[in-house]
Amino acid sequence: MRVYDLMDRDVVFCFPDDSVADVVRMMKANQFRPVVVVHESGEVWGLVSRLAVIRFYGQDLSRIRAED
Repeated sequence: MRVYDLMDRDVVFCFPDDSVADVVRMMKANQFRPVVVVHESGEVWGLVSRLAVIRFYGQDLSRIRAED
């Protein structure tokens, strides 16, 4: 078996200026899988997980960006 056979090919991604509210919608639509933050150049900047979103609990998620 090769690593390629085990890899997930359906990576969910967003851009740094997308709102966390949009990212949460993406997560819900994909069984709460983490969302990769990708710069327009294609460079990976980070990952938004459920745990990362929890720290913004009670705040307006539409005003917070994925890069935060």
